[in-house]
Amino acid sequence: MIIDARKATTTNAGRPYTTLAAVFNAVETLAVGSQIDVDDLIDITGASLPRLRLDVSLSKVRGDRKFTVRAMPGIMARVFRVA
Repeated sequence: MIIDARKATTTNAGRPYTTLAAVFNAVETLAVGSQIDVDDLIDITGASLPRLRLDVSLSKVRGDRKFTVRAMPGIMARVFRVA
């Protein structure tokens, strides 16, 4: 999955077209025990962002949910929803 801020037109977290909104939209539908593979994180200018930016965005939208982020070969990260 490519998380793209340019496609985050509506959100319940932050402002539209931001990286935070894009990450929130990607993880809000995750059920406990499910996961997504993140291939790339793209900001509003089209630039690819590092994995640290994904970690920061996840910590901001976490709320009552808990996530585990693991580095995997061939992809940026695998995000698990733990609780």
